[in-house]
Amino acid sequence: MIPPITANIAAFIGDPKVALVHVTVSSAQWTPAGPAAGGVAYESGVITADVVEVFSGPGRPKRDDVMSIAGRRIANEQMRFRDGRDMWNSLEFENGLQMLFALQLPAGGSNHWTALAGWKLTGWNDPAVEGLRRCVEAARMPEAKRVEYLPALIGSPDGISRAYAILNLRNPAVAPRPVNAQIIAKAFVSASATVRTQMVLEMCGRSYLMPELGPDAANVAVLGALLQALITDPDPQGRKMWAGHLAASIGAKLDADPAKDKELRARFAAAIKTPARERAAAALRAAADAAPADARLSKLAEAWAH
Repeated sequence: MIPPITANIAAFIGDPKVALVHVTVSSAQWTPAGPAAGGVAYESGVITADVVEVFSGPGRPKRDDVMSIAGRRIANEQMRFRDGRDMWNSLEFENGLQMLFALQLPAGGSNHWTALAGWKLTGWNDPAVEGLRRCVEAARMPEAKRVEYLPALIGSPDGISRAYAILNLRNPAVAPRPVNAQIIAKAFVSASATVRTQMVLEMCGRSYLMPELGPDAANVAVLGALLQALITDPDPQGRKMWAGHLAASIGAKLDADPAKDKELRARFAAAIKTPARERAAAALRAAADAAPADARLSKLAEAWAH
């Protein structure tokens, strides 16, 4: 059975049983494979590709080798593109397509490699190539050294580097939650606006932000980063987004008792030293004035004003 191709190539970095390669597709041949479960017809395929670079893996292929990769996709084109979760269905594999692949060695006498994950490249200068190269280098480091390297990866313009850094940061064995939160928050503050929007949901996720714990080091790092974005973003829509994340995290009810709810929010305001309280208060008041119907923002503006 040919498995689906996921876009999560970062999950296979450091796996000694998986080859990570950069290839250029030279051909793709598809033949009917008959009906499958549910009556959906599939096609079997063989993708032929020239190896550009090998990053890691067992029995590594060499540069300029020709590889064949077994494929499987839904035969009906309209159905195929509605099921884009499996990259076999979402890519045409046209001649000249450049891909990063996570591949398993041919098994059972087959001549075809098995694709586990893939990443479509925009061209020779796609930052994902250098990103994968750096992630493989990081995977070979001792854990203590890798932690020092993660900030450079998580703020990278390519998704593979960010995904690999996030996988490591979610692992408490790599570093404790406060350290990981500070790493992602620092990278968020210095990242471009585009990268920030791609990082924010992870940074505000339960791996780092736990408002019920009060202003501990991890919560302070994340909330301080959001406030910094609210203050510095020149785009009104960007400021609205950062205000929305703040409102959802600590503008919402923190305690059923109104007095304790207000007190906890005040403790957050007192604990966050960067950005300066006056600048944060002004930005929150502006956000509250821009959305007068959102009582959560008014609560935040009040907490930082005192």
